[in-house]
Amino acid sequence: MADKDTATIQAGFENARDFAQRYASYLPQGGSDRSKAALSPKSLRIDWMKTARGPMLAICDDTHLWMLEFITRKALAWQFEKFYKRHGQPISIGRTQITDQIEKELGAYFSGQLTEFKTPFMVTGTDFQKATWQQLCNIPYGQTRSYAQLAEMVGNPKAVRAVANANAKNGLVIIVPCHRVIGSDGGLGGYAGGVSLKSKLLNIESHKL
Repeated sequence: MADKDTATIQAGFENARDFAQRYASYLPQGGSDRSKAALSPKSLRIDWMKTARGPMLAICDDTHLWMLEFITRKALAWQFEKFYKRHGQPISIGRTQITDQIEKELGAYFSGQLTEFKTPFMVTGTDFQKATWQQLCNIPYGQTRSYAQLAEMVGNPKAVRAVANANAKNGLVIIVPCHRVIGSDGGLGGYAGGVSLKSKLLNIESHKL
């Protein structure tokens, strides 16, 4: 997708129908058709969710969550294109029971009532990225680690820049909690969804809703 498409994707929409119309042009094989027969368990569905912190999208199959992002994420068009190229599977507009599960859990999370997600998810990336994301998942709810500490957790203290890059490529926002990584000086550092959103997520986890 061209960079100019990012603004089109991120433009506001109010309901699932608007979302389907917006994304249909980006999906192969007529992805906006919700009337097709049930797909195979490995078929991927993308749908829109309205949350307390803004609209999000989720890509799921019948058993796992594959991608979760805020619509406001930087370079969302690039992220979406990379996802499709990596998996090479049709992505249809629609949802599965996993979509419903993560939407319900996100509602509880944003209201401060959920500290651990149970929705099963899949990660795909390099070995280093997977190692970094695993360590992110080991950061407890309500706590933070610095990029330097995360590099040590991965087993390579000199890889501060590399773990920061891996954070940015995490496609499962909140579930793989890259928002819990901050600068060594206590500053928030960067965040693909914006520093303001990162601050709000950390406030939720410190019960400062």
